[in-house]
Amino acid sequence: MAMRGQEISEFPVMNKSFGCPTADTICEAPMLRILLARWKQRHRTMRWPDAPAPELPDRFRGRPEIDVAKCVDECRACVDACPTDAIAVASARGAAPVVDLGKCLFCTDCVTACPEGAFSFTKDFRLATDRRDDLMMDANVLRLARGCRRRRGSCSADR
Repeated sequence: MAMRGQEISEFPVMNKSFGCPTADTICEAPMLRILLARWKQRHRTMRWPDAPAPELPDRFRGRPEIDVAKCVDECRACVDACPTDAIAVASARGAAPVVDLGKCLFCTDCVTACPEGAFSFTKDFRLATDRRDDLMMDANVLRLARGCRRRRGSCSADR
């Protein structure tokens, strides 16, 4: 079912269910080339944490970090700048902001809004948790999910 001025060979995914008007070999040949190319690429995953951590681009934004020493009492600039209300400050005097990573977009609005430069993003990409409540990051502490590796019959927990 070629469009006006186009040949059947320009449609690599067509088969009989999409109305391929000729023999199956014409429509399946491009798909076989794609599958062969993927097979030659070998593995696309890595053996992390047994291998070195992956290379991350310079503009990657991982876990947010708050320098509590730079945080000014009752500033609230980061709270007002957050588009998803992921940052909250307790009413107690001198309390550090709490970041809800379940709501955070990693957008850097808090970084640009903070007059003291207390907010930053790390390169830490390990943000998986076991429960929703563990996504609340208070005083730069994030309770990571239990990582169980079958090495020498023992399991370890990232906490």
